[in-house]
Amino acid sequence: MGRFTLILLMVSTLIISCKKHTINQIERSIVDGQWVIFNFTEDGKDLTASGYSEYIFEFSKDGKLQARIPTLGVALAGEWSTYKSEKEVIFELKVVSPLENINEKWIVQVSNKTSISLKATSIDGREKTMVFYLKN
Repeated sequence: MGRFTLILLMVSTLIISCKKHTINQIERSIVDGQWVIFNFTEDGKDLTASGYSEYIFEFSKDGKLQARIPTLGVALAGEWSTYKSEKEVIFELKVVSPLENINEKWIVQVSNKTSISLKATSIDGREKTMVFYLKN
């Protein structure tokens, strides 16, 4: 095996390992505690105060989620998953009404133990949606 091939193989392995670590990091972080929507914008409009910030999200290891507003006794069920696309890590959400606006295949921009920054683009490519979750 040539030196260039060996270096290419090592770099490829490192890139793949980093992506797995990112997915694993997200999965470990998201199931640890309660999360709220800190900022939600759609088409440049801030919709955070339109009820989204009232929900507390709890994500379980089996891919289920619960979104609730404790003071109103509201509880909604949903699903979540993470996977790697060609170049991005995707965080997919499926939640029932009235939270269907966050049902997306989100591209993870930044993630750490206390926040996850997500971005989604509509099918026509014009509309951009961004959601930030901040650990509660």
